[in-house]
Amino acid sequence: KSRFLSFGGRLILLKSVLTSLSVYAFSFFKAPSGVWRRVRVRQLREFNIALLGKWCWRILVDRGGLWFSVLAARYGVERGSLREGGRSGSMWWREIEKIRDGLGEIRGGWFGECVSKKVGDATP
Repeated sequence: KSRFLSFGGRLILLKSVLTSLSVYAFSFFKAPSGVWRRVRVRQLREFNIALLGKWCWRILVDRGGLWFSVLAARYGVERGSLREGGRSGSMWWREIEKIRDGLGEIRGGWFGECVSKKVGDATP
């Protein structure tokens, strides 16, 4: 398919792929503070934390997914929520816990304060 793209089209495709790769990485891993300072993209830290916070949201609303079953099997479920992994938890899971519980260098408990789940009867 690349034969039918102009040089400009190939360049746009390349930029799109490279941007997508960084967004994908930021959605799984918290970037070190040195990366935030060197890259100098506005609010990169907040963007990274928001992408990680999206996993906290998925834990609340999408419990039927395979990824949730894997986390439940790995860490267990206690009182309706996934248990903490402690030192045996992966680095990714520990960062998700920090966001969910409002710990660490992340400002306050923004996720718990700003996001809530209401039980309803599923009518619009």
